[in-house]
Amino acid sequence: MIKTETLSTLKYGGLIAAAGVLLGPPAACATESPEFLEEIVVTAQKREQSINEVGIAVDVLSGSDLRSTRSFQLRDIATQSPNLNIHGPFGENGYPEITIRGMNADSFQQSAPQAAGTYVDGVYLSNPPLTAFQLFDLDRVEVLKGPQGTLYGRNTTGGAVNFHSRKPTFETEGYAQIGYGRYQRTDFEAALGGALSDTVAGRFALKTVQQSDGPLKNLFNGAREGEIDKTAWRAQLLFQPRDQLQVLLNLHGGQDKSDTWRFSQIPAFTPGSSDLCADFIAGNRNAAIANCRDLAGYHDTDGDKYTNSVDTIGNNDTDAVGGFVQVNLQTGIGTLTSLTAYDTLERKEFYDEDGGPFVLINSVRETDMDQFSQEVHLTSAADGPLTWIVGAYYGTDTLEGPPDVSSDFSDWFGGVIDLFFQLDTDTWAVFGQSEYALSDTLSLITGLRWSHVEREVDYAETFNGPVTFAGEEDLDEGDWSGKIGLDYQPTDDVLLYGSISRGFNAGTFNTAFVGNQAGLQPTDAETLIAYETGFKATLADGTAQLNGAVFFNDYDDMIVTSIEDLGVNAPVLRNAEGASIFGVELQLFWRPTDNLDIRLGGAYLDTELEELILQDYMNGGVARDYDGNRLANSPEWSFNGLVRYNTALPNGMTLVLQSDFLWEDEIFRDLQNEKILASQDHWLVNGRISLTPADDKWDLSVWGRNLGDEQWVTEAFQVVGAGIAGVTWSYPRTYGVSAEWKF
Repeated sequence: MIKTETLSTLKYGGLIAAAGVLLGPPAACATESPEFLEEIVVTAQKREQSINEVGIAVDVLSGSDLRSTRSFQLRDIATQSPNLNIHGPFGENGYPEITIRGMNADSFQQSAPQAAGTYVDGVYLSNPPLTAFQLFDLDRVEVLKGPQGTLYGRNTTGGAVNFHSRKPTFETEGYAQIGYGRYQRTDFEAALGGALSDTVAGRFALKTVQQSDGPLKNLFNGAREGEIDKTAWRAQLLFQPRDQLQVLLNLHGGQDKSDTWRFSQIPAFTPGSSDLCADFIAGNRNAAIANCRDLAGYHDTDGDKYTNSVDTIGNNDTDAVGGFVQVNLQTGIGTLTSLTAYDTLERKEFYDEDGGPFVLINSVRETDMDQFSQEVHLTSAADGPLTWIVGAYYGTDTLEGPPDVSSDFSDWFGGVIDLFFQLDTDTWAVFGQSEYALSDTLSLITGLRWSHVEREVDYAETFNGPVTFAGEEDLDEGDWSGKIGLDYQPTDDVLLYGSISRGFNAGTFNTAFVGNQAGLQPTDAETLIAYETGFKATLADGTAQLNGAVFFNDYDDMIVTSIEDLGVNAPVLRNAEGASIFGVELQLFWRPTDNLDIRLGGAYLDTELEELILQDYMNGGVARDYDGNRLANSPEWSFNGLVRYNTALPNGMTLVLQSDFLWEDEIFRDLQNEKILASQDHWLVNGRISLTPADDKWDLSVWGRNLGDEQWVTEAFQVVGAGIAGVTWSYPRTYGVSAEWKF
């Protein structure tokens, strides 16, 4: 059986993923038999539980391992979680968009619904750019797969990603890590916490990444691009005036002044005409770059994916700040929790979206965001056959584009279009979930949530100054989500589970190139019925863990992004008839000896779109039903893993060799499944060699990422009216050294 430790004393080792168990820390020397894998305690159901007793597919990654694997961005965790795909709509340095088990709207519009909810210490983040400042000084990241609508509610038809920061303790502790790598990149992360008095503890954490060079070169002016200037911080105070009461105050913020990641152009026109080029239609990118042209007659000629000729070097200008107060009060019937939070963000980004030296599409994207939320829930004590949680939630957020997009089309049709909007959203919800032991081995889980959503949008468009359209709209709708499941545990080492869940995501508004009042009408809400069965089994006398899940999702009225001709090729949010999604996930965590940790994961995902009529821009824009196509950002097959070997040296030190890797099948980046925009199958292999002393107080390492220097498309779009498609390429090979001190 797996041995148990409390959350406060749990020592994390190698990376783990879905529904798995964290691999323990390296041993200084081998013993006759391998150590047990250590238990993981999670709060996926808003109470502390062993991960092997939770009938949910949960992936967990510890904070120390995020540092050891150089996971600086949210998309890095996707390399260790099957059926999780995270990409940046605006490239390497842009904000992340999360796809879990094939579900997401995949839009450049910030008003698009997110199928995966993101939460930091229980606080829902209503805007994806806020997640860019969270990946530091973490206790763990939990990825919950499948609808989580009962306890989490907002935007969780696909799942939820929960960040759990390291909390203050009354023991002095901390660490500092510094690294230097290719492209003159310096990163620094540190945290320090401890008692300030008998009843007050504090913790402060800081992370900064500074990079003065980059892999991109602009032939237009000879400049290098790809500089990074990003800093995030978090300050916490824990008040514990008596054993039954805890008050946690959290203040946090971040700033990003990095270069934006440039789009590379794939020209679409036959030279001398506005007809689509045969190589573009066939999806042959290299031939299209060589033989086709954009509207201005340009094409790239040097064959280097990281070298281009653009008239503008883009940059980010993002500032975020926020805080929350969490109160936990132990009562006679359970724990009463109040969580009050506020966050604000200002974002302004510049892009040369046509990827060439002419001003076909140069844009400024700007967002001001404010959000406030209040949640109160009561969690029963863990004793007895019945455990339960009941609660209520209120959230309000304002998303404003002043303007959201300012697009300069000077060399296309001689003007600038500005798109302004303000989107206000208010959400109320009540929820409850219970678990009842029907017998010593069988438990029934039931949950229900009612959500009510109100949205109001105020929208306007201008062309070269004058207003060309303005309008207002609102929606008011409510619906329920919930879950019923059975957990069967015939022995302490085996859990079998099955569940049926319903997810709900409210409708939303288009906020780009709307044009008229009809275009401002809201989408319908989307709903999802998910069926899942799985197992978690501890094997080989506690030295191995095997987990698996099979699921089927029936998606109705799915909100998707279509590219339509509205004078320009614009992304439009609309409802598809739905989609069917079938998948399998299997993972193995194994410690064959004290010197060797192995984690392997694989996933199969079959996604099928149902009745969606879109314009076929490869065939003159005629209407076509794309029924049967695959969903975007959803590889059919994927495989990931981590292998770590440690050996004792004669001087008492330990040498650790570690490699983590990911292979993904072909990924379509649009619902039309166009080859010109697709990502080819690819490997990502990272490595690390480190040296630690017997007391584990410091660590010196040499590391490398994308060791094979693989190149694949990470995002893509098309604007065939301007004769282009735009793609972003993966980050090339990087390497460096780092040092960490623990105290």
